[in-house]
Amino acid sequence: MWHLAAVVGLTASVSCAGLGTDLVVKSAPKATVASTTVAPPLPRCVSTLSVEQKVGQMLMPLVENPTGLAPLVAAGQIGGFALIGDPPGEIGALISTLQASSPLPLMVASDEEGGSVQRLKAVLGPLPSAQVQASTDLPDTVIERYRSYSSRMKEMGVGMNFGPVLDIGPGSGIGDRAWGADLATVSTYGKAVIQGTISGGVVPVAKHWPGLGTGQVDPHKGRTQLAGIDELRAADLTVFREAISGGLPAIMVSHGTIPGLTNDVPASISREAITNELRGNQGFTGLVVTDSMGMGAITDTMAEADAIVLAAVAGADLILVSDPSVIPGALVRLVAAVQAGSFPMAQLD
Repeated sequence: MWHLAAVVGLTASVSCAGLGTDLVVKSAPKATVASTTVAPPLPRCVSTLSVEQKVGQMLMPLVENPTGLAPLVAAGQIGGFALIGDPPGEIGALISTLQASSPLPLMVASDEEGGSVQRLKAVLGPLPSAQVQASTDLPDTVIERYRSYSSRMKEMGVGMNFGPVLDIGPGSGIGDRAWGADLATVSTYGKAVIQGTISGGVVPVAKHWPGLGTGQVDPHKGRTQLAGIDELRAADLTVFREAISGGLPAIMVSHGTIPGLTNDVPASISREAITNELRGNQGFTGLVVTDSMGMGAITDTMAEADAIVLAAVAGADLILVSDPSVIPGALVRLVAAVQAGSFPMAQLD
């Protein structure tokens, strides 16, 4: 089992001032049974936060240069940010400046898969695509590659990586981001990336649960329907289940729709998917992250701010936001949901 405690260094008794900058999971696991979530003991700092600050901790905007987030950071209205595009060479210094101005430690993430999806390539050097690595390298080589790479990420203030991809096959536009088209290959190399990332001091976020390989449409462009839930449980979800049993700390939920479970609703905003299937049936107690709420699979049918609220109510812990300008409005909506009781305070805490 991977030693998550070595990454997080967190106990239930810490105060706000004692939280590390790579904090990305709760102070204790959640126990889940079907749709019921039992809250863990809370860090003392939770009681010092306003409702707006609490819901702000759930929001992670996607940015190429985080400088423009300074007002949101200073107000404690976001939990952190994720890097996209081609961040500037001085990104480490920019992260440090924002951390210093934040009332709570910021979670800083990036997509460092390799190949076509690697934000810090210009700063840290290129990584091969998953497909290339699986065809040329042994798992031990992959472990060491991601250990070294993650340690350098951490040095520059990036404590979370959106990877590995655990999708089986190239469907839904995944292409060479997939490690392979069979369960064994994806599981073996996915575990190698998770092990290497954790040993380098960074939190891996396995994606795109429940697996996008059976879909046809790239979720960036529109809705993609996946295989039915029974078929997913027999294959795609097995990869995630094996990673969960090894202590996987975080999972990204996709916008794929699942016949027999969510039907026409994207998994990222579905309580049936997040709370009942992932938390309940699969027993996942780590951090649940959504894919970006600005993707076509969402915005073709609803506003990003509406989707943010739905994701929170569905059970997501950290919600990726494509357009930072929607955050003030989303905060108002989330606070109203808490006050109305549709988003329970116990779940938020």
